[in-house]
This record gives sequence, C-alpha cells and structure tokens, in this order.
Amino acid sequence: MHYWILLIPFTGALVGWLLSNYMVYRLFKPYTSLNIAGFVIQGYFGKKQSNIARQLGAQTGKQVGHYADNIARQLTAPEQIEKLKPIIESHIDHFLKVKLAEQMPMISMFIGEKTIQQLKDIFMNEIQSLFPELIGGYIKQNLSPENISQLVEQKINALSPKSAEQIIKQHLPFLLKSYTLSGILIGLGAGIVQMILVYCLSLT
Repeated sequence: MHYWILLIPFTGALVGWLLSNYMVYRLFKPYTSLNIAGFVIQGYFGKKQSNIARQLGAQTGKQVGHYADNIARQLTAPEQIEKLKPIIESHIDHFLKVKLAEQMPMISMFIGEKTIQQLKDIFMNEIQSLFPELIGGYIKQNLSPENISQLVEQKINALSPKSAEQIIKQHLPFLLKSYTLSGILIGLGAGIVQMILVYCLSLT
C-alpha cells in the first residue's frame, strides 16, 4: 500500500482552508479597484456595494412597512393614551398656572381654579382626539417602505469596504469561522473520496 495516499484528505482539507480564506479575503479586499494587466480587481462588497445597498434597502423597507400600521395602532391605543394622561395633565396644569402667569400676567389675574380646570378639560379632550391622528400619521409617513429603503440604502452606500469588514468581523465572527470550517470539511471530504478512489485503482 502506498501510504502517501493518506495525505490526500489532509491536502484536500488544506486546499479547502486556503480557498475559503481566500474567498473571505475577496469579500472586501482589495478595498479599492486595482487595474492589473487590464484586469480590474476589487473586493466583492466594494464592487457590488450599490446593488447590495439597493436590494437590502428594498427588502428592509418592505418588511418594516408591514409593521408600520401595527406600531401606530399600539402607540395610539386607548390604554397607551391613558398612561400618558397624567404627564400631559401635569404639563397643561404647569402651563396654565405658571407659564401663562409669567407670559401674560394680566390674563392670569382673571383665571381662577374653575376656569383652569375647564381649560384643562378642553385641552385634554382635544389632545385625546388629536394625538392618535398625529402619531399615526407621523409613523406611517416616516416608516413608509420608501423612506426606510432610502435610509438603509444611504447608510450602506456610506460604508467603506473596510468599515463593512470590521462590522462583520466584530458582530458576525461565527459566520466567517463557519465559512472557513465548511471549506475545510468540504476539502477533507473530497480528499477522502479521492483517497478511496486512488486506493481502489491501485488494487486493480
């Protein structure tokens, strides 16, 4: 038996490791395009950045847009407004008793506790009817698929390939490690298959 064929799986694993590391390297590097003998070489992210930004923006906008109505309903639900009522009443009370007296002392002289309470009731009723409309309209406008898509696209396009690489390495190190491990396992598997074939052929 030729014992050198036992090296085939390890050679395959080494080749798989080298190829997977090269592919990870080529995701971002070179950061800028290089022209070598007429061939333009650049990292995949930098080369396809605008397309990646547009596609991710469209997908994110589509997903977030579906939740805009739910978010608006949750924030403007009666129970949410009830939670805010004490805070709103406190601000209105402070405005009528303190701010108004500071800004318009003549008018405050003719406003008693009863009038203040009546004004507060009027303001609270208006706020209760106006608040859902304002918040709902604001959320739907700012969380529209178009706005979210543009925002995500702008943010990704503003990233440099080096910054994108640092973010991936910092927040998704397991992704790169699993990619490298996959390359090793594939190379090792291919090497084992080759070793078996070579061994079988050596017997004939």
